[in-house]
Amino acid sequence: MLYKQSNSGSSVAATMLVVVCVLAASAFGQSGDNITVTAPTTNSTVTWPVQVSATFSGCGGTSTGFGYSVESSPFITWGQSTTVINNTDYRLTPGNYSTIHFKGWSGTPLCELNITNVTVTGPSNITTVPNIEDYPNSQWKWVKDTGTPGTASGTTNLVNGSPCQDSECREFTMTFTDGGGMRGSTSFGSDPNHLATHFVYDTYVYFLNTTEYVQNIELDTNQVWDSNNDVLIYGLQCANDGHWQYTTYSGWHDSNVTCPKPSTWSPNSWHHVQLAVHRDDSGNAYYDSVTLDGKTSNFTNAYGNSSFALDWAAGDLVLNFQLDGLGASGSITAYVDGLTEIYW
Repeated sequence: MLYKQSNSGSSVAATMLVVVCVLAASAFGQSGDNITVTAPTTNSTVTWPVQVSATFSGCGGTSTGFGYSVESSPFITWGQSTTVINNTDYRLTPGNYSTIHFKGWSGTPLCELNITNVTVTGPSNITTVPNIEDYPNSQWKWVKDTGTPGTASGTTNLVNGSPCQDSECREFTMTFTDGGGMRGSTSFGSDPNHLATHFVYDTYVYFLNTTEYVQNIELDTNQVWDSNNDVLIYGLQCANDGHWQYTTYSGWHDSNVTCPKPSTWSPNSWHHVQLAVHRDDSGNAYYDSVTLDGKTSNFTNAYGNSSFALDWAAGDLVLNFQLDGLGASGSITAYVDGLTEIYW
């Protein structure tokens, strides 16, 4: 390491102190307003998906919330606790980001540390389809799922105002008996040459007032993946038995990843979910990871043939959002916002 000649020992000492401080900041991340970010850091280049790591010690009191947002987006990805962020983020797709805002709350005060000039590298063939919930009502179906018992009926509508995080979000209402379920679906794209092999289902979910009647929360991506117009179903659900379950041709299976029972999810709060999956050329679905409210968990040995001879339209890409009722009867109101599919 080279140092510029100085006429005084104090100047040399000051120069060395600055160098040491810069090295420390580089090695241990950036700090400010009681927030420390270790990844990504300012002027860094990182690979996709992006590992995001930070801590918050509170400012003016005990921390009540900690998360981050990107550029001017209203969507906050919350940490796995009120003091720790440590997750894998697929929404930060390859490109340049001028500002990532890390925000911590201690009661009323807002503490913020901005990370600037972050470059994300990764595949060049990524397609991102944002705000799918904003599609017109005519493009959404919300019907009783015939695979569930009992009865179920309801409506879905595009609404604005509270609790939407941006200008609009999609409301789903349902009334059920004996565990009946409702399935929402819409087409989000077309892949006529069957090139896509990886998908990320990314959404925010909100339950109004109560979750006591929610048995399962199912989030599926469906791909017409071959020339026979067979459909590969990547099905995942947070199930009432306390596990993330995945689907294959033979049905649902418990995975190694636990999930808070849907009936215990906090109402009147936005929950962020990212589900990563991929396929091979033989109709096998592989379930890779889930990030729920800032905690990323990897699936182990979660795969199997999940191809169904349904003869859908060539290349069609469809997602499902399904809720199953819990108990003899009840009503559920849920909202979806920031619904995004990422595929490549």
